[in-house]
Amino acid sequence: MDPKVRLNEIATIRGGAAILTRLRWIDDTVYWTGTLSRAALADRFSISITQASNDISEYNRTAPGNLVLRPDKRYGMSPVFSPLFPKDPRAFIEAAQNGPRGFPLTIERTVDPWRSAPTSVLAALVAAAVLKEPITASAAETAIVLCPHRILDDGAELFVCGWDHVSGRVGTFRLAELKEPRPAPSTPWIAPPSDRTNTAERP
Repeated sequence: MDPKVRLNEIATIRGGAAILTRLRWIDDTVYWTGTLSRAALADRFSISITQASNDISEYNRTAPGNLVLRPDKRYGMSPVFSPLFPKDPRAFIEAAQNGPRGFPLTIERTVDPWRSAPTSVLAALVAAAVLKEPITASAAETAIVLCPHRILDDGAELFVCGWDHVSGRVGTFRLAELKEPRPAPSTPWIAPPSDRTNTAERP
């Protein structure tokens, strides 16, 4: 049976969502660490060893050939392993760190743009969004009149995205380059497209 078909079937049965979560954990654990034990599965989800065995059996039925049983009674990844689920290394490591057994590899973020974010600029943007009042500011020495809609964090820098009355279009600006933000209450607020309820709000 096609593994996707079987996963869809599991999703429809009672407790299927929980089973899928555990199958994903099995798939991820073997993929990222190369090893799996019933005890680790039981600890991670606070289930019985019997239930852990059942889950591993279900995984083997869904993805036959993915696991090999080693002499130490742990499971390993077979040479023909084919992942059942998409892989997200950051999500796996962070979840493992918070699990009952911890994890020997940690994630340490050395660059955090929020640490050096200009608080006065952020405060002005937050107030503008809450009050729905645009702000005037300079961005890289260019004057803007901004209706801020989103803060964008790319991991290294912070940006603000919103409607700029001066250019007449949506723009994205580096927070570090925004200077002297001030309220512009006499300027109409332009909402994000998904928030607009009538044509009068459209630019």
